Formats: sequence, C-alpha cells, structure tokens
Amino acid sequence: MGYRHSGWIGNLLIDPDHRGQGYGKQLFEEALKFLNQRQLKRIWLTASDQGTPLYQRFGFEQIDTVTRWCAAGSGCGQTSEVQASLTCLIALEQDCWGEDRRDLIHAVAIESTLLQQPDQLALLQAGLDVWQLGPWSAARTDPRSARLLLEAARVMTPADKNLFVDILDSAGLELVLRQHGFVRHGHNKLMCQGKTPRLHGVLALASFGSIG
Repeated sequence: MGYRHSGWIGNLLIDPDHRGQGYGKQLFEEALKFLNQRQLKRIWLTASDQGTPLYQRFGFEQIDTVTRWCAAGSGCGQTSEVQASLTCLIALEQDCWGEDRRDLIHAVAIESTLLQQPDQLALLQAGLDVWQLGPWSAARTDPRSARLLLEAARVMTPADKNLFVDILDSAGLELVLRQHGFVRHGHNKLMCQGKTPRLHGVLALASFGSIG
C-alpha cells in the first residue's frame, strides 16, 4: 500500500508447505518494485524475527518494536458521548509522523469512532470478529489520558468481542495496559527503508501493523 510520501508492505504470507523455496523473497521484491515506481520517500513494514534478515538485506532498519495487546470488551458498543473532529486527528497525526496521513485516516474512519482525551486522539475500529484501537497519537504522553482513553475503548467494545491494540514499545504504556486488563499477544519489529521521520507521540498503529 502506498499513500502520499510513504508505502507499507504488510501480510507477506507463504504457505508453510512452500516455505524455504524463495517465494517470499520473490513476492517481497515485486512489492518493493511496485512501491519504488511511485518514488516514495520511505517504505515501512513490520517484521517477525524470521523475516528480519531478508528485510535487512534490502536496507530496512528497525525503528521501534510493535507489541500487540488484547483485552475483552466490557460494554455494548455504545457511541462515545465526546466526539472530536477528524481534522484534529489529521493534524495531530501529521505532527507525530512528520507527513500528511489524511488519506489513511479517512479510509480507516469509515467504520470507526473517534475517541478524545486531553492531548490524545484515537480511532476505535469496529470489526466483525474483533475491534481495534488505532491509530492512536498524542501531543503529550500523559498516563492519565491514556488510561481514560483505554477505559472508553473497552466500554465501547461489546462484551463478546476482543479489543486489540498494536502499541509502539517506545510509548511506554505497558503498565497502563496491564492495569486495564490487556495481555501481550506477540510482537514485531517496525522497520523502515529510506528517509525516516522522527516519530513523536505515535502510540498505536492503524491496522495490525499493515498500514501504519
């Protein structure tokens, strides 16, 4: 996927019976070729430990670690009483990522509710099987705002659904997440090739690490 100045490569999957035969490398090279034709400034991906050596050979460097956390919903999917403007989220995302991400925000927002706490904004995405919190960005990393936003997300998530959030380890939210019933469900490396912006205030990714 590509948008404006950045591209993302996600979900590079090979059937276990056909691994070790070079198919992954071929798919990855085709994805890189497609994105490079768009003359992007940078390309992002999330990598498992197994896939990291391949990506490093193509000049990708680790920027952070993304850890997936999960908790059961505690509510009935009710609508938040406090609504912010998508324009505010777009502006905050631009400050945090160093580029305009409005195309991504508008696409993700279609089936989402915007949550707001002081200096923090996030989208709560409703899915058929699971719900997801993200993107989640902060002008200031305030633990109290993070706690209130997580509480709101869990209350709005139906009790029969799981709520996932892909958190950057640099956000320093592990204690807050554990206090609100979230448990760790694996991690991947956030890697980038090209001109890397300084991420500031990025707390969670938008789509299970596939499109940032």
